[in-house]
Amino acid sequence: MIDGLFLRSPCRFLAGRRRRVVDLVGSAAFTRGRQLGLVSIVIAVSATFPVLPTAGGMFAFGERHAPTQVVGAGLVIAGLI
Repeated sequence: MIDGLFLRSPCRFLAGRRRRVVDLVGSAAFTRGRQLGLVSIVIAVSATFPVLPTAGGMFAFGERHAPTQVVGAGLVIAGLI
């Protein structure tokens, strides 16, 4: 901390930029999907977003989820089929 200001490290700065780019690409893909197809399908597919971080936590970090969480994620995916 210098003169009351927190200096940002380059890693945190780049991580923030990546997050913004991913958000922008996701918003653009959602909008394009709405233009090309039915809104009900696009919204249903976008509802599966929470499954991605959950699966990533399980496989990448070895997190253990409650059985109800795993069943819920499976039901969300099965609802799309």
